[in-house]
Amino acid sequence: MQDVLITGGLGESGRWIINEFVSNEYQVTSLDQVRPDWGPASSYYDIDFREVDLANGGEVFEIIHEVDPDAVVHWGAYPSPLQSTGGRVFTNNVESTYHVLTAAGQCDADVVLASSEAVYGYAFAETPSLPDHFPIPTEEPMQPSDAYGLSKMVAEETGKMAARRYDISVTALRPAWLQYPGKYDCLEIQSAPEYGKPHFWAYCDIRDLKQAVRAAVETPLDGFEAFHVMAADNYMGEPTAELIEQEFDATPETVSISEDGVAYSLAKTRELLNWAPSYSWKTAADEHVNPPLENV
Repeated sequence: MQDVLITGGLGESGRWIINEFVSNEYQVTSLDQVRPDWGPASSYYDIDFREVDLANGGEVFEIIHEVDPDAVVHWGAYPSPLQSTGGRVFTNNVESTYHVLTAAGQCDADVVLASSEAVYGYAFAETPSLPDHFPIPTEEPMQPSDAYGLSKMVAEETGKMAARRYDISVTALRPAWLQYPGKYDCLEIQSAPEYGKPHFWAYCDIRDLKQAVRAAVETPLDGFEAFHVMAADNYMGEPTAELIEQEFDATPETVSISEDGVAYSLAKTRELLNWAPSYSWKTAADEHVNPPLENV
């Protein structure tokens, strides 16, 4: 049994990630700002819940060195620029990432890091803009336009530093807008496609994401790598190229997307992580799946 330490384990997406590892016989340590009540938490004997402030380097170093995990999944962060001030989002996300990755490197633990498509600068831009070509590759220049995207770019650079300094593997996953079975908020935009322009109508089912996280932990990689993790289609049900032309009144130099295919390239993720998306809004939006750790 492998030991994996997951930060942000009690967040909305973190619970699904924990469930993925526990279901595959991992011993999990969950770090979060709060520790659940002992009664409900005690029933999950494969999970060691710890209360830790990720912005406190002393606490982070102490717990990671104590646990000495085989791998670290760093998922604890502000997930958008809309939950607090830009300064708080940036400072929290950057400091916590430095603490976690440095401690993981000292313990020779490989890391899977939560990044975002916001690193490219399109997602939260005040004025939507287009890249030169579609689908967007992971090599697209990172030009963030907000505090959250900037924090994720710095997190990835921190990952590169940790990989160099400690000779560990650091994998950054760049998911699009996370959706949950039976609760696909993105479908509210189907009647107003202009609101999906900044992220080119991309989304990701949480079940695809949790499987990608485990694939990243289990795939031997050298140094730093970044991957897109998204559904194979857009959430509009219309040809992506037509949406781009309609909403931007312009067309990039190259658009190689068939029908309603995702605007970001998944080729690298398929090839190196042997991962491909399984879920689409066309069926997942009406599914009923009980959230994991619902009573914790």
